[in-house]
Amino acid sequence: MRNPYDVLGVSKTADTKEIKKAYKQLARKYHPDINDTPGAAEKFKEINGAWEVLGDKKKRKMFDTYGTASFKEGARGPGGNPFDFSGFRGAGAGHGGPNMDDILGSMFGGGGRGTPRVGRDIHVTMEVSPMISFTGGTKQLRIKRSSGIQDTVQVKIQAGVSDGEVLCLKGQGHPPNGGGPCGNLNLRLKIGEHHILRRSGKNLEMELPLTIGESLRGKSLQIPSVTGEIKVTIPPNSNNGTKLRIKGKGVQTVPAGDLVLILRPQLPTGRTEMLEPAIEMFEQEYCVDVRVKLHL
Repeated sequence: MRNPYDVLGVSKTADTKEIKKAYKQLARKYHPDINDTPGAAEKFKEINGAWEVLGDKKKRKMFDTYGTASFKEGARGPGGNPFDFSGFRGAGAGHGGPNMDDILGSMFGGGGRGTPRVGRDIHVTMEVSPMISFTGGTKQLRIKRSSGIQDTVQVKIQAGVSDGEVLCLKGQGHPPNGGGPCGNLNLRLKIGEHHILRRSGKNLEMELPLTIGESLRGKSLQIPSVTGEIKVTIPPNSNNGTKLRIKGKGVQTVPAGDLVLILRPQLPTGRTEMLEPAIEMFEQEYCVDVRVKLHL
């Protein structure tokens, strides 16, 4: 038989609030509905016995005064164990003390005896399109219950979710045998790469191909974005790799990220004799060696 203070891990000077908090934490950890490891049931029984003593002012005072001897005559729990009070309805029942059913009910959704079991969680990997991760949206998911019934669950996805992130849908898991609250549905998101958009935090990057003329003269263009088509102006003499930032057209969080355009002038495909004069004219326009800074 162990000292009830040691069982609950509290000091002799602990007040009722501290003792109750320690009891609830340990009861949750070792409750048979949650913990099925060897010895957990006995540990749970010991924890309840300790609470029966320390959760009741009269019993605690007797223990503090006489120690375990105070329960050896006329105050034993069922089975003769002074800390085995599992047959009682709850600590302090009938004299204003906290009721164990109330405490366990607050943790597990029902009374200490006959507490409804919580159903098992469902763990599923759900594929989400990159566009939904950028803008948010909904997705329907078919779930097969332990009963064999298939349900359709509507999943709301917020903009900005990441690959590998887990969404928890409370009460959407398996129902327990005999009734009681359902478990949770845990969805691990699998998000692929977009074919032209690359995510960087809340911002999106997109490479924008240009003709040589557009990069030299500048141009107003209509381009796609996650919120629809937008108009952008390419400044004259835009070099390869020049970046343009479009506010609020990135991932649609609050506030939204930006769209970063990376300009990529493209050379014409195929050379013809007609291009030679133009090439010579381009060469004459270089006033400085383009490799002037290329040294180690």
